[in-house]
Order: sequence, then structure tokens, then C-alpha cells
Amino acid sequence: MLGITPQIVIEWTGHSDYSAMKPYIAVADKAKEDAMKLFNKKVP
Repeated sequence: MLGITPQIVIEWTGHSDYSAMKPYIAVADKAKEDAMKLFNKKVP
């Protein structure tokens, strides 16, 4: 969500690879979706 590449996050968090971190990416994607829904409600 902050624009940091997945590879850097993998290294910082100690995950072994992308698939080990994938469940957390789904949470971030859901947060982005929810935020966009809020934004869309504000736009006439």
C-alpha cells in the first residue's frame, strides 16, 4: 500500500518467497478496494 516493492517487503519481513507473503498481499488489496469504495462515494 505504500508503494514498496514486494521483493523489499519479503526481505524486510523475512518471508522465504512471494508465495509465503501472498496472504498478506490479499489483505492489502482488500484495504485498497475498501479505500476506493470510500473515495467513489465522495465523488458526485
